[in-house]
Amino acid sequence: MINYRKATLEDVRPIRNLLLNWLKESPLNLGKPNTGKGDAYIHDIIYNHFVIVAEKNGKIIGTVSLVLGDMWYTDKKFYRVNWLYVDNKKRNSRIAKKLLEYVKEYAKITKMPLILEITQGHDIDRKHQWLMRQNFEYLGGTYGDNL
Repeated sequence: MINYRKATLEDVRPIRNLLLNWLKESPLNLGKPNTGKGDAYIHDIIYNHFVIVAEKNGKIIGTVSLVLGDMWYTDKKFYRVNWLYVDNKKRNSRIAKKLLEYVKEYAKITKMPLILEITQGHDIDRKHQWLMRQNFEYLGGTYGDNL
């Protein structure tokens, strides 16, 4: 059975270790991970924002985070999904969907818009179609050069 809960500061390293797997799957080659910087960043997100984890047998197998922000041209606040990741050995759309349901509900309760961007380069079309089925509105894309 999978348990979903709000992350605590004790989850910083397990979340970081899980997210390091994302880097192995990513086509982005932005250098060697700085785990100290990553730990500080995840600590800040847990402490100041909103993070949910999915656990199976006491091990974190998925996580999603929301960060409150705005755009350079307006003061209107919105939530951005900072990460959404499920361990590739445990991955299925039910876990990701449940994690996403938590953040969508949180954004709805707080009456804030929610934006999710895809920067992981594998299966973009499949992920796009899946997000459309989750009632997200298509707003554009993420592009890179000289990576």
